[in-house]
Amino acid sequence: MNNRVLVTFLLTFFIVAIFLGIAFLPKLFNKPIENVNNSVVNENIEKQVTDF
Repeated sequence: MNNRVLVTFLLTFFIVAIFLGIAFLPKLFNKPIENVNNSVVNENIEKQVTDF
């Protein structure tokens, strides 16, 4: 039972860590290239939303 709890805890911890890494790493390393790409992606999303 202890092993199962430990494995599930580690799995959830890694999933949360990966999600937080994807969410916050671009903000920590604020690179101009990433900012340009993000603005372009946001404009494309806005265009798709207005098309509907």
